[in-house]
Amino acid sequence: MKKEEKNIESSDIWLSIHNKLDEEGEENLVKWLTKSERHRDYYSNAKEYYESSSDFDKVPVKSQSIYYQVQKRINSKRRLLFVGRVASAITVLISLVYGGYYILDNTRNEEPEILAGSSKATLILENGKKVDLGSTEPLKIKQGRTVVEASQKNISYKKTVKKKSRKERINQLDIPVGGEFFLTLSDGTKVWLNSASKLKYPVNFIKKQRIVELEGEAFFEVAKDSIHPFIVKTRDQEIRVLGTQYNVSAYADDIIVKTTLVEGSVEVRLNNTTENYLLKPSEQLVLNRETKQCETRVVDTDTFISWKNGEYFFVNQPLHEIFKVLSRWYDFQPIFIKEEAKTARFTGSLHRQTKLNTILEIIEKTQNLKIEVHEKNLIIN
Repeated sequence: MKKEEKNIESSDIWLSIHNKLDEEGEENLVKWLTKSERHRDYYSNAKEYYESSSDFDKVPVKSQSIYYQVQKRINSKRRLLFVGRVASAITVLISLVYGGYYILDNTRNEEPEILAGSSKATLILENGKKVDLGSTEPLKIKQGRTVVEASQKNISYKKTVKKKSRKERINQLDIPVGGEFFLTLSDGTKVWLNSASKLKYPVNFIKKQRIVELEGEAFFEVAKDSIHPFIVKTRDQEIRVLGTQYNVSAYADDIIVKTTLVEGSVEVRLNNTTENYLLKPSEQLVLNRETKQCETRVVDTDTFISWKNGEYFFVNQPLHEIFKVLSRWYDFQPIFIKEEAKTARFTGSLHRQTKLNTILEIIEKTQNLKIEVHEKNLIIN
């Protein structure tokens, strides 16, 4: 077996086809598939080999013969299951957990086009005045001893003097559906805000604790300050740090709240309880709002922070959850006529600037679904 194929086991491919591969295995498989077209070609043909074999329903024995059987298929017909023209700037890679890998370009030109989101936000000042940051010229406002500078993609707060302000002024940044924005707070903390999110924060931190309030999703890179803890409050919990990097997903319409630590350490305190959780790097705290149960697990943090780097990364997620994530960015409402389509599971990645029609074509091809676009509604049947 060539070295290139040695780092994926035939049993892992079998488990993936049967939707039995665990989360870590799925993540490893996706990374392996994205490395080269040769890997994707091998996986596609391995899938065909298992499905055509009389031993399809048996767990395969790791053997050299499987590799040679698959390689024979590749040599006789080198292809992917679906191949279309790939846009030079954007390539979409998505796979069914049990159904191969696909590279497609947008061929749904006859339907209305739903565009990807972009940088846009509304700044709400202390006096209630609203400023549209997505379409405004560069903006400069002075609030007390702090200067606010904003452009179409980011906003920053800079103290003009070292002397502390006596009055705490609160601003709020609202990110609409289909938007995102970057914020630098007065202490140097950097915040990436995802679509359909809100952050309330002081113009200048003057208290013993640096407190902000979040609804939605944000990635925080907290400036270190051993004297003044940085606290993110959500509807369900408080996250306390001194200086670190972490992601918080706490949308109002989500049952699950996720706190994912990338670097440093955080302490999560649940509201109205005495429960505290201390997270280490690569750990995630999952809170179920309905049951009030918490679970700490080790994760690949790239999966949960990829959105801030312009990517979506899905691992064995059902279609209804994927559409919920995408609807916040593309601003659409999914309507499932075919209920069983909700549970189809996908693993793969895509760029946040990919046209929605391209993604819909992939889903239609892999699941034998028909998806119609009616203004902002997607009809899935």
